[in-house]
Formats: sequence, structure tokens, C-alpha cells
Amino acid sequence: MAETYISQIKSTEWVDLSNEHKRIRTSLEHVIENTCCSNGYSQPIMLQGAFGIGKTATLNYLFHYAWEVLKVPTFHLLLSDLVDIIKEVAKQQGVDQIQNEDLGLIIKNTIDNQIQKLKNEDWSNLTNVMFPEFTSMDIEHPLVLETYLKDFEAVQIDADIDEKTKDLLSKGFTKEVIEEALNSKNVPLLLIDEFESKFTDLKKIVTSSGGGILRALFDQVVSNKPFYLIIGNGPGSAYEISKEQGTEESTDNEAAGNRRLKPMQIPFPTVQLLQQKFMHGECKGYVNFIWWVSRCRPGQIKRLHDTIDYKIYSNLDFSVFITQSIFSEPIDGTGNDAVKYLKTEYFNSIDSNLWASMGTWLLNFEPCKINVTRDVRDALMRCADAFFVSEETVKSEKIAVGLQKDLSKYLKIKQDEGLYPRVDYLKNLHKYFSYVLNACSNADGEIAFKTASRRYEESFTKAFAIPMLEIVYDFISQYEDDNDVSFKQTKDFILDCIKWTENAVEERDLNLKYDETYRLFDYSRCDLRPNDEVMIQYSFDSIRQMIEQPIGDPRLKYKDASLDVLLSSVSMNNAAIAFAEKSDCKILFIPQLEDNAIKEYLKRVKSFVSASMSHMLHRGVETMRIVFLGNQDYIGEFKDEVLKTANGELTPAAKMSKIGIDSYDEFNFKFGGKTCDFIDSVVKIIIIGSSKGTLSDSHPDNCYDIVKVMETISLSSWSPRKEDRRTIEHYSKLVTEGENSTIDTISRKAIELYHNALGNLLCPLERYDSNLDYELSTLFDENTITYEPLSRFVCMMYIIEHAGKCQAVSQNLLELLKMVGVRSNPLYFEPKVEESSVHESYHLDQIHNILKNSDKVNYLLKHIDTSTDLYVAINNFTSMLVDEKIAGNLTHQFIKFLRNDISNHWIGEYNSVMSKYSSYEGDMLVRLSYAMSVSKMVSYDKLRQETVNRVDTSINHIQEKRSEIVDTIEGFQDRFIPYWITTFW
Repeated sequence: MAETYISQIKSTEWVDLSNEHKRIRTSLEHVIENTCCSNGYSQPIMLQGAFGIGKTATLNYLFHYAWEVLKVPTFHLLLSDLVDIIKEVAKQQGVDQIQNEDLGLIIKNTIDNQIQKLKNEDWSNLTNVMFPEFTSMDIEHPLVLETYLKDFEAVQIDADIDEKTKDLLSKGFTKEVIEEALNSKNVPLLLIDEFESKFTDLKKIVTSSGGGILRALFDQVVSNKPFYLIIGNGPGSAYEISKEQGTEESTDNEAAGNRRLKPMQIPFPTVQLLQQKFMHGECKGYVNFIWWVSRCRPGQIKRLHDTIDYKIYSNLDFSVFITQSIFSEPIDGTGNDAVKYLKTEYFNSIDSNLWASMGTWLLNFEPCKINVTRDVRDALMRCADAFFVSEETVKSEKIAVGLQKDLSKYLKIKQDEGLYPRVDYLKNLHKYFSYVLNACSNADGEIAFKTASRRYEESFTKAFAIPMLEIVYDFISQYEDDNDVSFKQTKDFILDCIKWTENAVEERDLNLKYDETYRLFDYSRCDLRPNDEVMIQYSFDSIRQMIEQPIGDPRLKYKDASLDVLLSSVSMNNAAIAFAEKSDCKILFIPQLEDNAIKEYLKRVKSFVSASMSHMLHRGVETMRIVFLGNQDYIGEFKDEVLKTANGELTPAAKMSKIGIDSYDEFNFKFGGKTCDFIDSVVKIIIIGSSKGTLSDSHPDNCYDIVKVMETISLSSWSPRKEDRRTIEHYSKLVTEGENSTIDTISRKAIELYHNALGNLLCPLERYDSNLDYELSTLFDENTITYEPLSRFVCMMYIIEHAGKCQAVSQNLLELLKMVGVRSNPLYFEPKVEESSVHESYHLDQIHNILKNSDKVNYLLKHIDTSTDLYVAINNFTSMLVDEKIAGNLTHQFIKFLRNDISNHWIGEYNSVMSKYSSYEGDMLVRLSYAMSVSKMVSYDKLRQETVNRVDTSINHIQEKRSEIVDTIEGFQDRFIPYWITTFW
């Protein structure tokens, strides 16, 4: 069943949550009126704010206000839509990029075209209008304007506005409102949302000559007023970074363009801001509760405040309280699979002796008093990590200070190691810790800070430290943009801190690592004596579990269709394979499938791996990991089929750990379960999309890069709902970005296992270079180094083969080489260059010149030790990797291999992996060893027989020649000797 989507534009609400929200609203209303209605001049506005903080809601309100109150023709685009428009114009012009000064004209023409359509065309047939959410889920039946205008509700506004404005907004967005605005002389308004997501793409298709890509546009908006412009942009986007933080992409021209743009920051609705205005005078614990359950999102804050009446809910029994329908509703209104306001099933894990008070503790999300009875004490001991319980409260500010000292100290250690250089504790972390702590404290800024557990260190990490770090990680993931390098590194640092904290418990030095914070926790008292009165509140572990962040369900659909239903009709025999690549590691993801389907799919994967094996062995740096996302029972059998030969031995690739097979669960990822579900969904989308032909950028053998596919499905054309796109973007970052991401972690493990395996097969990588003391390079000087490669290589093979067996080069060999290698010698053997005579291509004169250098050669023959562990290991290693097809015909193929191939052979890549400096000595030794391993696989009986046959042929040829000469001499004698005797005798 397709999900139900609740349109935001048709049910727009605005709440002045704080004085800051009121200031921004009134400022925007005034600037639109001044610019569009009163012929005034104003800079374009960039409306900035964290994700989910209300940028889209603000633009939606301005859309209504401009049309309905000011009578300003107003249009709305996502930046991705504008990019598509510009690409089409560039295509029509036959260019790759448009000029930046033409951008304003393109937008003006687009707006003018929209206005003419609205004035002249039949609205029952008018499609593709630039209004918010003007999309159809049914491609075959596009949305028309007449249908779009149905069901618009009047804007709900909770703010101090005049009666005239209220009256105009109450009439709603109608055909009459649109026509009245179109007939006005007001300057059109363009609202562009999600600017941060596609600015990089915009930069690719607009030139920056003569200024930044938007500078001319901003100038035109101010001076010519073809339209007015308001942009909704997330913080730290590619656009903002390039100019505000001075990255490699920043330019003076872009900075100048930025000065033509007026930023307005939508405030983060903290508990303090809510108390200023919208929830002024409300109980602090109640404000905390609304803040947490709303995920501090303006629209949800108002909805929850309107629905959850404090007085009424205070008198509800917990069983009635927790089953109120509001808590089970999806926070984003996207259907049954979406994140609910409260994960109510969590409370089943809490001891029922505490149920009577749990509604009160929720509604008053702050330290509450409780009298200790035996039942209460036992219940708290059984679920100790769910609650903070203490006899006294602690100032939340003290905890924030403790965290700052402890985590800053650890950050300094990591930064001294060269990690997280852009992380600024005050800027990137402190504010979020403060938000979270304040949202748990009472009116005096205090919280309970202890648990009932007697295992203090474990309780500190489980109830406080780790879930708090995870909560802050979630906040940063949602409300900051990972294009900002500092926040990207901050997330990596948080994950690092989580591991650091877990290790501290194992190593029993938590009190040293969390010196300041743990002291506050340890000093708090929680004896739980009967009849004592203590303070209690939900722990961060409870918050983490019962208040899921509105990222969305990672189990995606294929657009709006069930993956399982679609998969049932896909043949797995040639199904698409999903992969990711990082640091020369190819990662194949195996989805969770039904038994029959997984069997067929694994056959397909095995076939692909077999076809890839030769290439992978010939690339020293490459590795492959096959990661099962489910179907654990099939891993063992699949390992045997892929990693072992027919006789049960490991294949060379498996011995080197160039290929490995893992279960996703083995990596123990943070947020691993959800990320696994997400990857599994994307892989299934790839399989289905490939079978339907809806995915592009296929690699050979029907393979798809999972990263590119994630980019595709995050586009509005594939996922029209903003909430779905946010979900995809969130999990995509967990998969791809940062050193703790899924792909980085798997590839890092693959490289580590590969290097360890090479270390076992050869020698530890750190000792490889120092063990290479064979000094083969000393054999050549400025004269001989330029000799033909085959000659030099044959000389080195001779030395390696005879090292330790003789003290000098055989004089007979040198004499022979001199006889056949010197051109003036009657026995000179001239090297042949014909391909058919490759076995006769030796430059024997060069071989003679190299080997006659007795000092160098004799030194190497004595010095090189072929019995060392490294040399033996290299021999065994190269023998394992020999390509047997080379060993067919020694007199031709092998010499051809030495002459043409060995100097650039792939075997040298393994030396590059082992050697920190790509050692020349190691390179030559590996190549020599490989060549000698190849030569050992050839049948020398065949060579001997060939040689005997050639000698016999030569002997027969000589004998024939001798007979011919003898016959000639005898003939000469017969004719001339009788004449000589007669004449002279």
C-alpha cells in the first residue's frame, strides 16, 4: 500500500515560537512588501537554518502571505528543478555551461512563461506549475492546477498580526487570489528551497567568469528587479563553505557575490526560546517534554502543545496516558513505517511497579520526587539504566563543564595525532551538550545524576555517556550539513569518543578519562533506603530508545512499491550486483533474500567473482570483501565455494586475504542495524531497477556502484517527499562519509587483513625494506644500465642462480660469450629481432660486458644469500602466483616473456605494496623470482630433446656440406691432374 502523504503547503502553519521567530517573520513580510509592492530596493535573502528547523515552513508561509496578503505572483522551486531548467537551456544552446550573466534572464523567462500560462491556459489541463509540492505520484496522470488547488486550508497562524492580515489569510489560496495577483503590477517573487543540496551541480553548469556564478544574478535582482529572490539554504553547504570558511574552492568573486546576499538565520528552538514566548509560564518539565517529543521542530511543537493539554494529561492513568493516539502517530506524516512521536513499546521493558508514576515523569521531564518502597527499590535495581536517581540534584552547567574538560582533553590528544583538525569544541559540540542537558533540567537548571546500579562505571556509560554522545550525533546529523568539514569531523570524533568510552570500561580507567564528569556522577548519593525521598527522571538511555530521531525508516521502498513484491518477479540468474569501492577495495553487498532467491543470487555472485579473480590477482593493491547483509546460514558454504580449490585448499587470493567474506554484523557498527537495513534496501532497489531498466551508469557485467545509486534515489525525481530524501541522505552519509563510515571501515579491515597476510607469507611490512640487502643494483654502472633489458635480466638470473655455489663467473662461459658476442669474431651470434626468432634475440655482447666485471659480479656471488627466510618466502610466494599459460614453450614463450613482459609485469605491484619506498631491489628480486618460478614449470626434457634435435640437424647439415666439398675436390682432381702430368712430365 502506498504511503499517505500530508501536504505541508496545503496545511501551512506558522508559530512565533520566540521573539526571534517573530522578528524574522515580520522582517521578511516587510522586505517582500517593500521590494515587490513599493518599488523599493532590497538584497536577495538567504534564509539559513539547520535541517528540519523550519526553512521550508517559512517559505511556505511566505508563499501564502505573498499571494494572499500582498497580491504578489510567487513561485517556488527546488534548486534541483532550477538546475534541470538551466541544463535544458544549455542543451538548446549547444553549450556545456551558460554564462553567469544569463542566469537572471533564464529565470525571468521561466517566471514570465509561468505567468503567461496562468493567464491564458485552461487550468484543468495546466501542468508543471512552479508551486510548492506540485508533483504527481502517478506519472501517467500528471497533476493539473485545478486539482492542485483543491483542499487548501487557510494558513493557521499563532502570532500577533492585525485583523486585516488574518482576514486575508483566512480566505485561503484560491483561483481568485491567483488571478488578482497576476493582474497586479507587483514584482514577482521566487522562492528557491533546498539550495544546499544541489549548489555543486549548479556550479558545474554556470560559468564564474567576471564574478561568482551568482554575483550577476544578485546584481540584476537588486538593480533591474526582474523578480525578487529568497533562498532557503542549510548551514555549511558547499556554497557557504566556499566563501565563509575559505576552502580550496573559495574565490574573491564568490565572496563579493555573497556580500550581495543578505543572510537571515532561523533560530534553533531551544527550551529557553520556547519559554520566552510560545510556552511562557509553562512548567519547565512540560516544556522539556514537548521539546524532546517534537524533536525541537516548530510545526511539531505547536501540534503537540495543542494536543497534549498539561492539566488533562496530568490526571491520566499511565495505561491511558501512553496509549493516547498522538504518541503512535508518525512525526512526519509519511505512513505506518515512519518514526512515531514515542516508541511506546519501550515501556514494556520497564518494571511494572514503576508504571503508576511513569506518565508523570514523562509529562514533567525533569527531576521528580518519589518515595522509596521495597518494591520501588527492587524495580529500580532491575532497570537501573533507564532512570537517573539521586538524593540531590546537580547543576546541568557543572556537567557541561565537566564534559568540556574531559572531551577537550581527549580531542587535544587526537588533534596532536593529526586527527579532527577542524573540530572546535565550543563551536561544534558544546552547544548541543548544553541543549540536551538543559532539556532535562528543572527550572533551577538541575538534574538527577546517578542510577540505582552498583556497577557505577558501566552505568555511567550506559545511562549517560554513550547515549548522550549518540543523541548529540543524531542532532548534528540532522541539523548540520556534512559539507561543512568541521561538522563532518565532529561526527567522526563523536564515534571515536563512543569507542574510547567503551574501552575505558573494559580497561577500568573510566575515572581517569572522564575525570571531571565521572566525579560528579560518583559523588552523587543513591542509597535507596526505604521511606527515603529521592529525585528521579528518565536517563539518556531511555530518551535514546523511546524518542527516536525522525530520520525515517531505513527500509526503503522502490518508489512507492514493496521491494519484496517486486523482487519475487526478478530472475536472480543474471541479477545486478551492488558494489562500493574505496582505497582499491571492492565491496560486494549480498542482500537478505528468500532461500530459493539467495541460492540463485550466490551462484551469480560466484560467477562474477571467478571472472574477476585473474584481474584482481594481477593488481597488487586490489582487494575484495563480500559482505552478507543477512542469510548468515549460507556464509560457510559460500566461503568454501569461493575461497577454496577443488581439493579443499585455499586459493592464492584467499591465502593473501585479497578476497574475504564477512557478515555485516561482524563489524559492530554504531547504528549498524538500521544502516544494514538501508544498504539492503538500496541493493534490492538496484536489482529491481536493473531488471526494469530504470537505473543508468551500469558497470560491465551488470554491476552498479551503490554510492551513485544512493545519489540517484535521493533526487526529487525519484523520491518526491522531502522526508524520504532526508532519510536517504542521512543513511548515505553513515555509509559513505568519514573514517567510521560503513565503506571506510570495511575497506580498512580489508587492507589490514591483506597486509597481515602478506606479512605472514613474506615478512612484516615494516621489516621488508630493511631485509632487502641483496645489492643487485650495484651490478650496473652508467654504461651497462642502458643495455637492453633482457641482457641485464639474464645476468641477474645467472647471479641469483649461482649465488653461494661459486666464487666467480666461469671463465669458460666468459670465453664462450666473447667468441659469440664480438662482432669481429667469426663465430659472432647476431641477435635476431623477428618475432618468430625470439629465442635467438640475446645480445650476448652485452651479457659478456656485464658479467666480465669480476669485482662486482664476484662480490654478489659471495654476498647474496638465497637461503634467507625472505628469499625463500618470495620464491614460494611467486610460485603460488605463476600464470601457467606462460610455461608452454620455453624456447619461444619463456624468452619472449623475459624480453617483453617481465620488466613491466604485474608481479612488481606486490613489491610496491610491501615496500614503503617501492624498493628497486625488492622489485628486481620479485621479478627474478617470478621468472625463475616460471622457468621451473617448463619441461626441460622437451628443451633437451629440442637441443639434441637441433644439434643432430646441424651435424647432418655439416656432414652433407663435407660430402659436397669432398665430391667437388675429387671432381677437380679428375679433370686437372691428368693435364698437369701430361704437360709437365
